[in-house]
Amino acid sequence: MMKKSAGGRGRGKKLGMPCGIVAFNYQDSTYQIDVARLKVYKRWVEVDRSKEIAVISAYRASGAPMASL
Repeated sequence: MMKKSAGGRGRGKKLGMPCGIVAFNYQDSTYQIDVARLKVYKRWVEVDRSKEIAVISAYRASGAPMASL
């Protein structure tokens, strides 16, 4: 029997957050913010637009850096 090869090169998962994604605590919940796309996720599921606006506004008010275009 042949063993399966270990997938493609460079496809391993990185530890920590992906590049451009920051973790942000808002109202006792942790959200992931993609600062390049201005998308907000909670447990990697995109949140609704009204909550997204509130989290992004709080993130900007905290003085955290945003992605430059």
